[in-house]
Amino acid sequence: MDQVRKQETRFEDRALYEAMSDGFVIITTDTLEVEYSNKNFESFESEFEREKVISLLKDLVKGDISEDDLAQMAGYSKTSVKKVSLSDGTEAKLIVLVKNRKMPFRGHYQILNEAESKMAMGTWQYLLQEDKLSVSDGMMNLFGFSPEDVEHFPQDIQSYLSFVIEEDRKRVTDALAYVIETSSQVEDLEHRIIDRNGKMRLLSISTLKLLTANGKVYSAQGIIRDITNIRKNETEIADNIKKLNQSNEALSEFAYTASHDLQEPLRKIEAYGNRLKKSLGDLLSEKSEHYMDKMISATTRMSDLIDDILKLSRVSSTQIEPEKISLMTVLDGIVGDYEESIRDTRAVIEYDLPELMGSDTQFHQLFQNLISNSLKFRAEDRVPAIHISYSGLSAEKAKKQGLSTITPYYEIVYKDNGIGFEQQFASKIFTPFKRLFGRAEFPGTGIGLAIVKKVVENHNGIIDVISKEGEGTTFYIYLPKT
Repeated sequence: MDQVRKQETRFEDRALYEAMSDGFVIITTDTLEVEYSNKNFESFESEFEREKVISLLKDLVKGDISEDDLAQMAGYSKTSVKKVSLSDGTEAKLIVLVKNRKMPFRGHYQILNEAESKMAMGTWQYLLQEDKLSVSDGMMNLFGFSPEDVEHFPQDIQSYLSFVIEEDRKRVTDALAYVIETSSQVEDLEHRIIDRNGKMRLLSISTLKLLTANGKVYSAQGIIRDITNIRKNETEIADNIKKLNQSNEALSEFAYTASHDLQEPLRKIEAYGNRLKKSLGDLLSEKSEHYMDKMISATTRMSDLIDDILKLSRVSSTQIEPEKISLMTVLDGIVGDYEESIRDTRAVIEYDLPELMGSDTQFHQLFQNLISNSLKFRAEDRVPAIHISYSGLSAEKAKKQGLSTITPYYEIVYKDNGIGFEQQFASKIFTPFKRLFGRAEFPGTGIGLAIVKKVVENHNGIIDVISKEGEGTTFYIYLPKT
């Protein structure tokens, strides 16, 4: 065993040790006294930091932690330990602490402190056998302490619990017992404290690493976060969402009631207008008959508009009770409904669709509106052709669309060869009452695609569209498989 003089290190040896770029420490095996340390080891920002590292070195000498554990916890890239014998025969260990070449320990520690302060968090280590708690500056700050007040900060569990409000103390002690008995980690243990300034804080503790010996935990390390504002914001958001939902329900109910009540006088205007026109017959001048036709036509359009508002209101407010739906069956029904229009236009409709969970009624509205648009906005120089297909959505495509790569999705592609539109208007076609073409050219209220988009959103999906004027339109519908 190498001989090292106790307290009387030769000048040339001391000069060599002081010139080392790494930390150099000698600690006795029995008494755990620091017999010597060079200036690079002593270059700490605070006495607390120094004591924290020395405590870890003593744990290493005792065999409680490994060299790798020491390096990780103390912020060094490597440690080296060698047995030595002092000049009086006392056994000791010589420890070399190699700094991280990319970032010195001191700079690393400073940056960590700043990060902890900004993120309202801290780090800690608890040695169970010694009942000793070591914490970072960030954790002391959460309790209202400055780094210089480290001696007044809780050093053991009972002192720590004195800050925890009484109703939450058992939760903390039960969690500690759970860690000791099962060697298991604890995540997000929430408890309230009254800090040094009398302010209540909600904290969350998580263990990140447990050190064990002979199957028993002797050290736990982890983080602590101040989540007071997070929970406060969550509560405010939940309250706002509740109020917004109540407001939306009230508006939907109002829209439904108002629209429903408006239908009756409109029907009377239309009915009496037709009767008046018929009863007057030839007595009406050409100009008066034109005015009468305009009035009846406007009444009909208003009635159609109210019907569509009712449909959109129902789609927006109806709670979905998911059931297994065969979209092939849905399309079969729609094609049957449009049998005459399909025959008149000689349209060709091909479709292959999956089964999924959702609302049969809403999916019927979705595809009915798409097919209705394709038959309405058809090109005069070609037979209408509609092709609907599906496939599983790849993770790459899901990520590109901003969808979860964990939840499986279908990609449903709806393509027609109609008149299309300029791609710059793609973001507007799903807006209620937005029309790209005049009413004289194509009848309608401009609410069909708004219903389509709402149905897709109700089923936790998204819809996209690509179109080219004169060539046709393709809708891409992404829906969860389950």
